[in-house]
Amino acid sequence: MKILHTSDWHLGQVFYKYDRSAEQHDFLAQLAAIVKREQPDAMVVSGDVYDTGAPSAATVKMFTDGMLAIHKACPAMTIVVTAGNHDSPSRIESEQSLWQAAAGIYMIGAPGRKDDGQAHYERNIIAVKRSDGTVAGYIAAVPYVNPANFPAIADGGEEATNRQSYYFQHLLGAVAAINRDDCPVVLMAHLAVTGADFTGHKQIEGLGRMGCIDTVAISELGTGYDYLALGHIHRPQNVSERARYCGTPLAVSFDEQCEHSVTIATLQRHEPPVVRTVPIKNLKPLHTLPPGKPVDVEQALKCLEQYDDDKPGYICLNVEVESYLPGGATARAAAIAAGKKCCFCTFKTTKTAQQVLDKQAIAYVDFKKLTPLEIASRYYKLKIGREMNASEIAMFNQACQEAQNEKNT
Repeated sequence: MKILHTSDWHLGQVFYKYDRSAEQHDFLAQLAAIVKREQPDAMVVSGDVYDTGAPSAATVKMFTDGMLAIHKACPAMTIVVTAGNHDSPSRIESEQSLWQAAAGIYMIGAPGRKDDGQAHYERNIIAVKRSDGTVAGYIAAVPYVNPANFPAIADGGEEATNRQSYYFQHLLGAVAAINRDDCPVVLMAHLAVTGADFTGHKQIEGLGRMGCIDTVAISELGTGYDYLALGHIHRPQNVSERARYCGTPLAVSFDEQCEHSVTIATLQRHEPPVVRTVPIKNLKPLHTLPPGKPVDVEQALKCLEQYDDDKPGYICLNVEVESYLPGGATARAAAIAAGKKCCFCTFKTTKTAQQVLDKQAIAYVDFKKLTPLEIASRYYKLKIGREMNASEIAMFNQACQEAQNEKNT
């Protein structure tokens, strides 16, 4: 079975006030061309179709037109779309019956449930059929779900404390029960796998969380699949021999300095997948100027001046400052970009004071020897970017004295 794996389209994203619909229309056209050339058995979209749970009418129309063009490029191809954490499950499923009847497109917003609240696994299992009616493989489609919101477990016991792990393994068990011809199995999921490269995402240190999503060990996603088609992490990568994040087709932040593509995977049952990527060209790429080390504001503005007038792009200026950006820097950058086809977006600032203090790091035994004023001075310089003045030192000494007096009474 041959599949096209993509995710994290973020259609409708407004990027630093700029509309990206032209780029996204172009991506969908590229995707239709890839489908026409590759003729996959299935295309899986592993979440975050939209950038928000309430996309505009124009964004929904863009998705609809794009999907119809993709279906037309390969009418026999099965298409499965799951909701991500940016999507509204009800929005994704609102036209499920129409999509499925008209174009063989499955829109999965939530785990299927029976009337009693127990899992209805078959609703999340899609048979991929060839034009002759034979089954090429199965897709077990799991959208983004908060771990506590997976279907309840009837028999209780220790497994009831981990609904997520229980659901994944029993879903794959339900696939195995109907997979009489031992066809390839694809598992879709939108989550953060522990150990993945989270570059470009906000990770909450010490809490096992990546952004607003808990990380999960890949072992908790069960066994029995031949390819795990992951979404949510924007950097394309393999996280195991059979599991892959395809990454974003278009960068959605300046931190995503990597190739953007869709993944083609050829699958045979019980064999490692054969994976390759097809690059996606962005009409308006994201550029950080200069790349690498930050420079002072004047040098960065010079880089923007030298940027090709006729070259489209979104620009982030990479600067080093002692404390804060000088007044008028943003207005100057916007004025320079006004005569170009690029769009100035923001400054990425690095404080020189931080670098100085890092070089002055001391051992704990030496730190204990510092006076309260010395400790306060170091902290003040780190946060404010300058030394404490005489008035501030006097105020701090007075506060220390008052605290000591209170302690002695």
